[in-house]
Amino acid sequence: MSIKTGRKSQVQQAIVDGWMNAANGTAVIVKLDSGEERRTRTRSQPFLLGGHTAVIQLEGIPGCYSLERVRRADQA
Repeated sequence: MSIKTGRKSQVQQAIVDGWMNAANGTAVIVKLDSGEERRTRTRSQPFLLGGHTAVIQLEGIPGCYSLERVRRADQA
């Protein structure tokens, strides 16, 4: 693993750690690929996808989304 890759993983892990207190069902706003912002709720705990990208699963949206595109609704 290169230093750059290791640093990115550390940053992404810090993002996951910042979301660990969010319970399933937490109200969030996600920025979709189209640029639209949608209100939804979490349906998983955050995790590192492939060991390098912080993601979370959301109600009504298949798969998972990068936590860099999700924010808690109470922080809107």
